[in-house]
Amino acid sequence: MHIAICDDNIADRKQLERLLKRESDKLGDTREPFYIDGYGNPEMVMGSPMLYSAFFIDMTASTKNGYEIAMDLIHIGVTVPIILCISKINYKEFDLPDNCYFLQKPILLEELNNILQIILNAFDNKVPHIEIRTEKETLYALENDIMYIVSDGHFSKIHLKDETVLEVADSIENFYEENQQMTCFLPVSYKTIVNVAYISQTSYFSVQTKNGRKFFLHPNFRKYVYYMFEEYKRTSTQ
Repeated sequence: MHIAICDDNIADRKQLERLLKRESDKLGDTREPFYIDGYGNPEMVMGSPMLYSAFFIDMTASTKNGYEIAMDLIHIGVTVPIILCISKINYKEFDLPDNCYFLQKPILLEELNNILQIILNAFDNKVPHIEIRTEKETLYALENDIMYIVSDGHFSKIHLKDETVLEVADSIENFYEENQQMTCFLPVSYKTIVNVAYISQTSYFSVQTKNGRKFFLHPNFRKYVYYMFEEYKRTSTQ
């Protein structure tokens, strides 16, 4: 399990590294060891954010504070626990998502263990993310964030559930091949993939989504789409 510590107070950062390593050793063979990376500036922690199963953050004297870094991580799709360590900034005063937690400095071992239990539970129930590379940024989405994908020549347009449209320089075939383990994505034609969770109804020649879009249903995919849609309706009502 990889854990990132982003703290511009080097003494605090090193102390937390030592505490986490000790707790990792206590877990022994019952758990994967904690692999800990310490960062002293916000740019470094954003380099490979999806590598980590948790973030411990407290930046008070840098270009961005801990709250701003947490929001940057959330913006790109990070859903793992983000622990804001409270020293000079009281992060509890900010409006933060449910995957953000708080740890008071100086850190007490009992409180750290409570946070570690949250991290371990989240790790056990981790949901895979989909990497979306646009011209300007890289985002990470959960499968239910995506409603459908439409081919636009050598590009693809990914339509999210919040009506955002992301254009990526990748073919729709590549998207399907890279994410075919996620059975929610149904090819309804050679130019369109629809997330089964957003299908409202099917007919012989079309598929309609819950936001009212209709897509041509190619005969080569008809049987598979019918079957997967019926399976989704059956399992989602259980």
